[in-house]
Amino acid sequence: MTSLRIKKNKQYYKFALYGFLKNLRFFEPFIVIFLLSKNISLLEIGILFSIREITKNIFEIPSGIIADTIGRRKILAFAFLIYILSFLTFYFFTGFIFFMIAVIFFAIGDAFRSGVNKAIITTYLEYTNQIHLKTDYYGHTRSWSQIGSAISSLAGGVILFFSKNYNLIFLLSTLPYIIDFFIILSYPKNLDKPNHKFKNISIKNKFIEIFKTFILTIKNRKQIKLLANISVYSGLYKTLKEFIQPILKLLILQYPIFLYLTDKQRISIGLAIIYFLIFIVNSFASRYAFKVSKLFKSENKFLNFTLLIGIATGILSGIILKFYSSIFIIVLLILIFLIENLRKPSGVNLITHNSDKKIHSSILSLNSQLASLFAAIFMILIGIISKFTEIPISITIISLMILILYPLIKVK
Repeated sequence: MTSLRIKKNKQYYKFALYGFLKNLRFFEPFIVIFLLSKNISLLEIGILFSIREITKNIFEIPSGIIADTIGRRKILAFAFLIYILSFLTFYFFTGFIFFMIAVIFFAIGDAFRSGVNKAIITTYLEYTNQIHLKTDYYGHTRSWSQIGSAISSLAGGVILFFSKNYNLIFLLSTLPYIIDFFIILSYPKNLDKPNHKFKNISIKNKFIEIFKTFILTIKNRKQIKLLANISVYSGLYKTLKEFIQPILKLLILQYPIFLYLTDKQRISIGLAIIYFLIFIVNSFASRYAFKVSKLFKSENKFLNFTLLIGIATGILSGIILKFYSSIFIIVLLILIFLIENLRKPSGVNLITHNSDKKIHSSILSLNSQLASLFAAIFMILIGIISKFTEIPISITIISLMILILYPLIKVK
């Protein structure tokens, strides 16, 4: 008899702890403000983030293929070493060139991580006869990631409040990543490979076999449309997550609260609380995404509906920020983040369901690659448009661009 409940065993908690620690990036709510404090302009920040996303794009496809051939655990563990190198570069050095090197390291780590852990989870669910619970299972583990982000926001705020040193939050972010490195190595070795038929095949033949299957998959028009539907909103989400920080900073400073503190302390408290609320709400969204998606006739319709709501929220956010600076923008921000976390589990389920299991790492990496491509385009556009106008106008323009694209990426 097929179980309708996920098994919360030792490996489940390893996946959960991995997600929790992975998101303990204490610098994340403050990264744009950190760069602005180092005399990096908004255009240069847009360029840095675009370099990050483009670099991730370059390494995405080979990273998935390498993971499916050499071993997923090894590649995932390697990614965390590269992340640590990025954090240390931010800590020890300053200036546009060094920050560019740091974001390149970060992008390589992201490329070798994205998609691989999801593929590991999919393989684990196949081994344990839980594959029918994939959306629910991934939602659970993603919810732990969002809890990590919430705690990370508060911790980053506390560190910044007392130290008044942006650099320190990069150094302390290495600690959870060192722990995660060893957690990944403790995963069962049978999760390294997607298919037993590869056991005695040379690495060269493994690449050929996976590459052929991968090409067949991306020739599927429906699959490409599905990938675009998921990725374009992820690109918008990534962009807003970064560039909303200067706006929130101004919003925090305009309210007469904590006036006995320095501006930096007020910003650290304000951003920490706002991002904590955002990620806590997102944690519940991830956990119950499976149930929400079941309210629709199909996951395809669910993705289309949430994409439209996300686009509308982006347009409305830009207009409100331009003409009426209000605390209400935080509600809209929560909604934008909420939609991304509701969509992700269904997206992963549909992508893997419609692709050969031998290339799950590769196809999920392609999804991440497209999201990075959209994010790179949106980020550089915000940087360029902000030279002539304001960030809210940029947000509205980008959201309208996605609305124009909607008929092309609507999933049937």
